[in-house]
Amino acid sequence: MSVVPAKFSRRHFMKLSAAGAAALSLVACGSQEEAGPLVEYSWSGSLLGVDTSLRLFHAHDAVSIAAVKEITAEVKRLAGIFTLYVHGSDLSRLNQTGSLVGATSEMLEVVEFCRQLWIASEGLFDPTVQPLWELYADYYSEPRAADDPGPSAAAIARAREKVGLDKVIEDKGTIKFAADGMALSFNAVAQGYLTDKAYEILKKRGFRHALINMGEYRAIGGKPLPDGDIGPWHIGIADATAPWRVFETLQIMEQAVSTSAPSGAAFNTGGTSHHLFNPRTGLSENRYHSVTVVAPTATIADGLSTVLALVDVEQARKILSHFEGAGAFLRPLEGDPVRIGI
Repeated sequence: MSVVPAKFSRRHFMKLSAAGAAALSLVACGSQEEAGPLVEYSWSGSLLGVDTSLRLFHAHDAVSIAAVKEITAEVKRLAGIFTLYVHGSDLSRLNQTGSLVGATSEMLEVVEFCRQLWIASEGLFDPTVQPLWELYADYYSEPRAADDPGPSAAAIARAREKVGLDKVIEDKGTIKFAADGMALSFNAVAQGYLTDKAYEILKKRGFRHALINMGEYRAIGGKPLPDGDIGPWHIGIADATAPWRVFETLQIMEQAVSTSAPSGAAFNTGGTSHHLFNPRTGLSENRYHSVTVVAPTATIADGLSTVLALVDVEQARKILSHFEGAGAFLRPLEGDPVRIGI
């Protein structure tokens, strides 16, 4: 899988039955149509604390069961690389020591994508904002008045000295920080990357129709309908002001969808201090109720939905222009929703 943009160089586990072993003999089957009529197999559970669901269409349940097993194993493996607060993960070792020798290909791939998006956004997308996250989390760990202004300007300035993807140096498989106290977080792309890995597994096993939801969505083909036709998948966008309600529904085929919202991780009671930091100011941006991106891959959709939350509509258009096939649905705090390319 390549997550590099084209213009840049381009979730109770279901019990696994003995049928899983039988699936091994079915993987080499030809097309699903040749093997027989498609049957839907649905799985839902929690992977790394994220509600996950898979809707898989194949002629044989055994193939779907085996695919679920492989996906869960792969997610657990990648957790050993990208999990932020688990002792011993590659990312935690990098953040603790400031250096990681022999970085995995997956780590290098994600860092490279982050750098591409950092360039396209003129530095606004920055996975090194973790020191700002830690500053705000520590500050709001104590009760604060509703009108509390937040961390001091001096404290924010000190945290910002540790921010900047240009201070992350890669050399022959080694990743180093150029400043003390720096820390990376892939919260803005990791779920998308895991979703794309699940997509790869399903494609390898011959799936032509499936919908993956691992916090981000990615579709393989379209949705098989009762009449034998194929239609688009319908993805509901939750209303950030009333999460139990669907605000808008998008239709996708062979695409990915990701939504970011300030309400996703707010520090203060008013929700104005949250995870969507502008690295230039060290402050949270409050422009939209939510930002939804449709893109060719979940990694791209995940990253773009984060950075577009920081910019106005014209800047959003400019950033999106670097990513072929990407579009956005922006819901401003005031005014009508804006669609760009969808």
